[in-house]
Amino acid sequence: MTRLMSYRGYQGSVEASIEDGCLFGKIQFINDLVTYEANTLKELNSAFQEAVDDYLQMCSKLRVEPDAPFKGTFNVRVTPDIHKRAARRAAEMGVSLNEFVKDAIHARLEEKPIQEIHYHSHALPAAPQTEEMIVSIESPISSQKGAVTWPSSPRI
Repeated sequence: MTRLMSYRGYQGSVEASIEDGCLFGKIQFINDLVTYEANTLKELNSAFQEAVDDYLQMCSKLRVEPDAPFKGTFNVRVTPDIHKRAARRAAEMGVSLNEFVKDAIHARLEEKPIQEIHYHSHALPAAPQTEEMIVSIESPISSQKGAVTWPSSPRI
């Protein structure tokens, strides 16, 4: 379930207050604090959009640059060993450390979900001394199912 709303490049959170019986949120990923609230989800979305518009209008009036949700730069803290290994690998590849890290993040974000594997063991009624292991693989992407069988006591 998505708990963020989007409008004009900004994201807003969706929270609920049981005590007050209302919904509320704030513009995420900026340093300035901009909040909004409402009684229904539809009203909350409208309040969020109004808050973004008001924020941009106020920044314009004050002649200050509005805080951008994502600037494209951030600090990553790693161990000295990982830093050294990454720098060496980047040099071996002939790219900057920044390019290496950017490519690694991109590759990780583009990974397909790992398939779920379910194992079931069933005794065969015709041969009680033989047992088969049935493995079914379900892909959340294609919803295709397959089964693989082999003896439960494979020779190693």
